[in-house]
Amino acid sequence: MNLTGFTETAVRGRNESYGYTAANRLNASPGPWGSLAYTYDGVGNRLTEALTSGLTTTWTYAYPSTSNKLSTVTEGSSVRTLPTTARAMSPPMTVSGPPTIIATTTAAGRPADHRLDRHRR
Repeated sequence: MNLTGFTETAVRGRNESYGYTAANRLNASPGPWGSLAYTYDGVGNRLTEALTSGLTTTWTYAYPSTSNKLSTVTEGSSVRTLPTTARAMSPPMTVSGPPTIIATTTAAGRPADHRLDRHRR
């Protein structure tokens, strides 16, 4: 079962909703931040993430042909290479600049989580 949304009762306009592909992958997430959209390849690696909130910001994820481990994240002309470690999980990657983006990967190298921190907390 997939979570389809949150309804904020204390603050108007802060509702969130979530859409999924037939393979149960998150593909749409409109909410107070704007609208997020995601695409995936055939094995479930996230390929793109687009945030539209006035302007559109797109992140493109790249993987080596020999594995599903996330290797780079591109935003416009900025390319960030993720560290590779022998540990099961890669350490968090921080991209500086407004807003700060903090991303982590799973043991398989897939994007696990990211957070936009507009206040640099």
